[in-house]
Amino acid sequence: MEKNKNQLFRHQVLITSLSVVLVVIIALAGSYAIFSKTQHGTEYNVVQVGDLELSYVDLSDAGNVLQLASSYPISDSEGEIAAPYRFSVENTGTLVANYTIKIIEDSDTITADGCSDKLLDMNYVRYKFDNQASANLIDKVSSTNEKEYIVYSGTLQPNESNIHEIRVWVSENSPNSVLGKHYHGKVVIDIEQGEGSNPYERPEYVPKANVPVLASGMIPVTYDEGQQSWVKADTSSAWYDYDNQMWANAVTVTESSRSTYMSAASGTAISMDDINTMWVWIPRYSYTIRDTYGVQLIGGSAPSQETPGAIDIKFIPASQKDTGSGTSTKCADNWVTPEGFTFGGEELSGLWVGKFETTGSMSAACTDENCTTADISVKPNLTSLRNQSVSSFFYASRSMQNSSNANKYGFDTIGNGTMDVHMGKNT
Repeated sequence: MEKNKNQLFRHQVLITSLSVVLVVIIALAGSYAIFSKTQHGTEYNVVQVGDLELSYVDLSDAGNVLQLASSYPISDSEGEIAAPYRFSVENTGTLVANYTIKIIEDSDTITADGCSDKLLDMNYVRYKFDNQASANLIDKVSSTNEKEYIVYSGTLQPNESNIHEIRVWVSENSPNSVLGKHYHGKVVIDIEQGEGSNPYERPEYVPKANVPVLASGMIPVTYDEGQQSWVKADTSSAWYDYDNQMWANAVTVTESSRSTYMSAASGTAISMDDINTMWVWIPRYSYTIRDTYGVQLIGGSAPSQETPGAIDIKFIPASQKDTGSGTSTKCADNWVTPEGFTFGGEELSGLWVGKFETTGSMSAACTDENCTTADISVKPNLTSLRNQSVSSFFYASRSMQNSSNANKYGFDTIGNGTMDVHMGKNT
């Protein structure tokens, strides 16, 4: 906060201003790291780590300054009706959030102001939080830090919000020793996941990403470092984990080897020579960039054209479709579900996308879905298929399901199943 704000109410008795910052701490169980994020009180703040997200809106006419109701001692009846500092806190994430509101000493401002020898005795500061009874701020001192005062603790369910008000003033019972003394502090909001909101502590936990739906002919696989090979996955255990960037993979194999691999035990190595296509499951999601240059990263600078931020995503069920702007600074309007998850009027739980660029060969351009001149594959370390028109690529991909080619991959033929193989496009 600028120095002139720190000295906003310098008078003969007291100068005190409390800047509002937001501190979020998410402590996950087990080996999970502790993440923290601090943002200063601006028009709209959003802090997110994983699925715990808090938005903070300053509703006070005075900006981000919580000030004493008066620069001299006043009665409780006067302090209780003084203009409050007012703000809203909303849980815009998907996990229960426990939050604590504190007033803490602003050591940086005290150092900058050079007033460490003129600090007010906190025994003479009164406060009122929301509709609670007035009290001495010193009575709320933290048991672990004598410079922190815990004024409120509460819980927010997902999509729940609370509006709070804080008033502070100097007690009318203050002695003359308060003259010339002052205090600098911050209103701080700490948040951590609520009880039972850590999914790994819940026996009924189901991954937030939608479960992969294997198409006809697909074999789920994981990569075995020991064998240096793709192996048949054990789908009864964790063969993917989108919470930890472990994507679900699947392959199709040649017709001659298909029955062998389909009946093989999990852990069986699948030869790359037998694989003809490789796929990655993209669970249904919504995204937001929040602002023109993206989402501010934890600990990063404000996004700009030179240093753009990130794109946030959240996994959603097939029953949900977000239709916001994607760039609004208001969370309720932020999220957008890509149209690619809507196909033929059906809302999809996810898509299988080729793991690599399309490879293979094409002896002649494809002009319809009955094309037999294309031998399509999706494999690594091969030259990608190129020098074809858009329509030729489209029909080549559709022809992977025609009666001549379907057995090559194990796919259902066109119109005889629940799958549809086609070319992706940037729309």
